[in-house]
Amino acid sequence: MPLIKIIVMRALYIAFITLFISATGKAQDTLSLSRTQAEAMFLKNNLVLIAEKLNIDLQEAEVMQARLWPNPEFTFNDVNFWATKRQTGGQEVSPPLWGSRNFGRNQQFAAELNQLIQTAGKRRKLIALGKTDVSRAEQEFEEVLRDLKFEFRQQLTEMQYLQLRLESLEQQQKAIGKLVAAYQHQFEKGHIAKAEYLRLKALSLSISKERYATNSALNETSSTLKGLMHLPADQELRLEKEGYYLPLSQTFQPDFQQLLRTAKEHRPDIRLAALDINYAEQKVKYEKSMAAPDLKLQMNYDRNGNTMLDFVGFGVNMDLPVFNRNQGNIKKAKLELEQAKLKSSLKTRTVETELNQTLKELKYAAGFIHSIDSDYESSLDELLNSYNKNFSTRTISMLEYLDFLDTYLNNKDIILKANKDLNNNVEKLNYIVGTEVTL
Repeated sequence: MPLIKIIVMRALYIAFITLFISATGKAQDTLSLSRTQAEAMFLKNNLVLIAEKLNIDLQEAEVMQARLWPNPEFTFNDVNFWATKRQTGGQEVSPPLWGSRNFGRNQQFAAELNQLIQTAGKRRKLIALGKTDVSRAEQEFEEVLRDLKFEFRQQLTEMQYLQLRLESLEQQQKAIGKLVAAYQHQFEKGHIAKAEYLRLKALSLSISKERYATNSALNETSSTLKGLMHLPADQELRLEKEGYYLPLSQTFQPDFQQLLRTAKEHRPDIRLAALDINYAEQKVKYEKSMAAPDLKLQMNYDRNGNTMLDFVGFGVNMDLPVFNRNQGNIKKAKLELEQAKLKSSLKTRTVETELNQTLKELKYAAGFIHSIDSDYESSLDELLNSYNKNFSTRTISMLEYLDFLDTYLNNKDIILKANKDLNNNVEKLNYIVGTEVTL
């Protein structure tokens, strides 16, 4: 028996260690995604979007509530179930309600049933307001989605840029590291001056500093993206290069008026502004209907409290609109309507300004990209390899090598930033228009 126990304990221990190593390995795995895959994960998992979408269900519940009729009211009062002989003189003042039972004999009580009837189409107008609120909640969700998607795509572009820049710096540091090691060896043998070795070492440290700064920025951007995608904090994330270099046609000539019409049709905030006007118009109608008094239909039964033994009566109750005709709320609703119209007009004018500015920036970014030869970047890489070989064989001087390396790094960064700017301007155009623009 002890032997079996030992075997079982060892098996459990091995299983636990295996699971721990497996879990640790999974935590350290790098999640590699394309832009499309990352955005799909963001749309599925983002908690802000999930929470915002619930507002639509909340407003639909308000419409459901507005459709319900007011409950009838029932009142049971004027009860006297204990008439004394002194009160009745020992006589049967009133017979039982039914049969030979004593319920109702010499007893008094009353019952009343009321039903509120809303006039002037109040219920219908309240339902219409609720439906408009549902549409507004839908557009508010689309607006939140539009804002978050724009932020998310900019972060994607930033991360791709930082990854590519880090790769370039790592390649340079690797090449410089070999040269530093070779120069250190030559310096120790006394074949080269210390100044040459230190200058090359200083360049290596400078590139290391750039790498550190770029890597820090990359970690920060990665954390932002993981937050937007609701990924674990310890999950390593990497983006593929796909989608960073946009194939923008040289004949791209955006039509300002067509894009403006598209924006007015698709932008959630513009549609929301139109819904605000519609809501304000409905609110004016509803507040005017509130000036009409509602009716309350009544039916009551009174036993032994009237000249009749069993009295059944009907009636109607209503306010007299003498002092309060809802004047203040009607005026407020009219002012809100004027305010909604002004805000809608301002929103349209703002869109025109934003669209005009963005198109200018996009044309400039596209023009700059097109001014760079398509094979310029690959030619730079080839030339760098040539300079590395020539410098290692001392065919060129250190001054020439350092001058070219500085030019190379600057030009690589210019190309990467140019593509980043183009990406951001395209996404800004999509954001302003409210839909994907065909380039």
